Amino acid sequence: MYKGKSYLNIFEGIKDFEQDQEIWRLRDLYEMLEHSDARNSETILTRATRDCRASGLAVEDHFGKEKVSRIGGLFLFLNDDYSKEIVEPGQAYFSRAPKKQLVEQLRKYFRREYADTFKRLSSIASQVGVIDFEQFNAVGIEAMYTDPNAANDKGEYVYDTSKNANYKTGTTILREISGIKKGQLADYMGPDAHVANMMRMKKTERNLWGLKWDASIKEMRLQERIAKAHKLHCSAAREVRDIYESVNATMPERMQWMDKKIGLTKS
Repeated sequence: MYKGKSYLNIFEGIKDFEQDQEIWRLRDLYEMLEHSDARNSETILTRATRDCRASGLAVEDHFGKEKVSRIGGLFLFLNDDYSKEIVEPGQAYFSRAPKKQLVEQLRKYFRREYADTFKRLSSIASQVGVIDFEQFNAVGIEAMYTDPNAANDKGEYVYDTSKNANYKTGTTILREISGIKKGQLADYMGPDAHVANMMRMKKTERNLWGLKWDASIKEMRLQERIAKAHKLHCSAAREVRDIYESVNATMPERMQWMDKKIGLTKS
């Protein structure tokens, strides 16, 4: 769906500046999001400002009269209908390069959101027959963090550790990445990586719900259901790569890993 498309010009074409600050007009974003009903626009805006406030950021800094900042645009697109093709490219575009002073606050918020998304994916995965969730998760992460065009002469994929810019080879990035222990990856992600990984998990969650309600699943043996779930996770992860490429955003393997761990905190 997204392969070969370029959404970058669409978003850049409606970007404006006020006092050297990037802004986007709400009317342009609503038109892009196909909001013909003002009530729909108000609902999405209310949810977006609610989440901005929950993150600890000042709403007035990111939502003005008829305009939003980059972070405001991110919260807006995170709250719209995922069935719209423009929504996920919008999330990828607006999550690019948040201001340094906002990174830590956004990490705290998105770390909690990541955990909730992870729980939902774990639940539906178990319902369709996945037993080894660590393996299932590794399939999706590897597919998202490895460039399918960057295999070495041994046929192994490579990924950028980001911390030290050295490349490592391997079949999964759930092994240590620059000293990060397995199971702690989300604690060292930046907000852009949290958004990308939540996109992967949410796409997979929707795919697995489709599998659960597919009548043919009753005829599948357990191993067939597990293999199908793995394939759907891998497909969702590759689609995320296509989305990020479509807005010329930093690819997952190039996203920065944070030096400071950030665990789960109460909202």
